Amino acid sequence: MLYNLAHCLDVLIGKRQITCNLLDIKFPLLVLFPACFVQGGIFVPLNELAVPERVVGEREVQRAMDKGILRKLFVAADSDVKVTKPVRDTAAGLSVEVEEVDSKLKLGRACAIDRPAAVAGLLKK
Repeated sequence: MLYNLAHCLDVLIGKRQITCNLLDIKFPLLVLFPACFVQGGIFVPLNELAVPERVVGEREVQRAMDKGILRKLFVAADSDVKVTKPVRDTAAGLSVEVEEVDSKLKLGRACAIDRPAAVAGLLKK
């Protein structure tokens, strides 16, 4: 479930109550993490992908790493190993930070595309 900014503002002014049985999430925690995905009691902040300096897809990410302009790599846990292993190996060789996301669908949505994404990355500014 995604809590968007409007939903969190409703919580701030007291219009809505939010609790999560798995972690017993209360109001202060939601104020600190307003744009997080909550699933299975795990927070995955993907709001840093909401910038124009990003690449989505294996080819674009690989090209950015070849040029040396990738600063962070996001990999979906449910993606095919044949796709992610070469990208992970290249990232490890270049000391690029790697963060795992639990699903391709969430990664695609965080990148503002209509389809699932196996890998995405943030470019250096």
